[in-house]
Amino acid sequence: MRYSRTIIQLLLLLAASVTAMAYDFVADGLCYSINADGESVVVTYEQQASPRYTSLAGEVVIPRTVSDGETTYVVNGIGDAAFRDCTAITSVVVGDSVKTIGNNAFYCCTSLTTVSVPKSITRINYAAFYGCSALTRFYTGVPAPTLWSIRSMVFMGVSSQMQLLVPPGTMDVWVEARWNRSYNLAEWLYGDVNGDGEVNVTDYTLLISHILSRELPTPMSYLAADVNGDGDINVTDASRIVTLILSN
Repeated sequence: MRYSRTIIQLLLLLAASVTAMAYDFVADGLCYSINADGESVVVTYEQQASPRYTSLAGEVVIPRTVSDGETTYVVNGIGDAAFRDCTAITSVVVGDSVKTIGNNAFYCCTSLTTVSVPKSITRINYAAFYGCSALTRFYTGVPAPTLWSIRSMVFMGVSSQMQLLVPPGTMDVWVEARWNRSYNLAEWLYGDVNGDGEVNVTDYTLLISHILSRELPTPMSYLAADVNGDGDINVTDASRIVTLILSN
């Protein structure tokens, strides 16, 4: 009986350790789980207890690719409850390889004000941004609502002042689909890096600061900053912003 009890205790400890390690590796402060294809990963949580990350604060950037040792993976999803109750996060930028945002992914991230998601997003799952009471700007690169699926309660508990900012030239499509009945629709502008509705020297300065220091200004719409739409932010985009400023 003594040996049986010891074995059971060891098995319980092993199960607990497996449960606690819900990720395969960590890169730049984010935890990743490798998918069955061995080539892609999803962002997952650091621990099962809330908050799911103990030290994340400010802007969180989900990259398009991530490396573990000599292996590079495509980041194609944000897992269920990955950032639940991370109340120090203020903005989120999602890379253009991500297709899905999981259930409760940013549940009750109460300091989150700005989110930018790419046109690659096809599904935002149940209660993904539930309780994000400070969220005021949600940028999307998706050109039409028919191209993505938003499950129930995604924005429950979000400020009634939240703007859903859609790509330039697509407003009519979103209004026709009656999204203006549920959300404050507006179009974001290419080059409007700080999201104030204008393209000016301030936007150029923010972009140059990002290029030189790799520090990430907040708020900053990566969709608007990627003026040439190549998925990267560089001097070409800065040059395009200068052209936009001079043409106004």
